[in-house]
Amino acid sequence: MHIADDVRLDNLAPQMVLATLVVHAALAELNVGTVITSGSEGDHARLTYHRNGNAIDYRPRTLTPTAAERLAPAVRARLGPNYRANLQHSPPHLHVHYDPAPSAPIASTESPPERTA
Repeated sequence: MHIADDVRLDNLAPQMVLATLVVHAALAELNVGTVITSGSEGDHARLTYHRNGNAIDYRPRTLTPTAAERLAPAVRARLGPNYRANLQHSPPHLHVHYDPAPSAPIASTESPPERTA
């Protein structure tokens, strides 16, 4: 796994370290290398998990259509309900984010909402 030169990971949430290990393992099983192409830098949407360190984009180096179909579901199954993993196509990459409260959106300038019982 490599990290692109302009990627910022300095405010990365600890949960995304786990996500990166899981993505790396899933891609290793498919015999595919990857590059982390986005952390908190860049021009993301106003409501994004990237800005608060809860999202990373991974660009698999070579991924067959069959492997691509299996990748996101395998990552989601390993990470659990507070994570999302989606294969996006323009440009091709795997977007993974952690949502501490999956039912509530997180504004890019606010702290994650606290869960209530």
